[in-house]
Amino acid sequence: MRRPRIFGAAILAVATVAFSVLLLIGGTTTAASAMPACGVQEGGASAAAVNLVNNACTKIGVPYSWGGGHAGSGPGETYGICDPSNGAPNDCHVKGFDCSGFSRWAYWAATGSDLLGATAAGQYSILTNRGFPNIAPANVRAGDYLFYGSSAGNIHHVAIALGGGYIVEALESGTLIHVSTSYAGHGDLYASKRPLP
Repeated sequence: MRRPRIFGAAILAVATVAFSVLLLIGGTTTAASAMPACGVQEGGASAAAVNLVNNACTKIGVPYSWGGGHAGSGPGETYGICDPSNGAPNDCHVKGFDCSGFSRWAYWAATGSDLLGATAAGQYSILTNRGFPNIAPANVRAGDYLFYGSSAGNIHHVAIALGGGYIVEALESGTLIHVSTSYAGHGDLYASKRPLP
């Protein structure tokens, strides 16, 4: 006697649920897996800005290090500062970049010029003092620098736009340079600047 088809459907349903649970437990379906590869995500950026993005993307996977990227003779990966009050108790043992060290290096790698200062707020100030206007969020293109904070004097983070709502950033101690979503993803986007025409 033939078994009813419902038996086969039940086995298939159980197998599907079990496979889904395994995927979730195994961590193979994460938000990070939905991120695009680092690179320009939409047209409109200049060749110089595309070059800046391409250079920045070569640092995907490099560790965040508080104060990293500012020591030595010029921009580049360096050991950071151990500063528990800033969530960086071990960063003097970690070679990499903090956010402004990363954006400083990307600009230097693209242009050969060390335009940018040692902090995100300092970089914003330098670009403003040199006449770079703020860019409206709707007009942000790949290669633009996004500054986060409550005011010009309280900027605490800088990231590099990839276009299409994506950024590449060195976020915080214990993380690696990575692609993130949304120009306003940190909730306090203060201003955007275009450091290269």
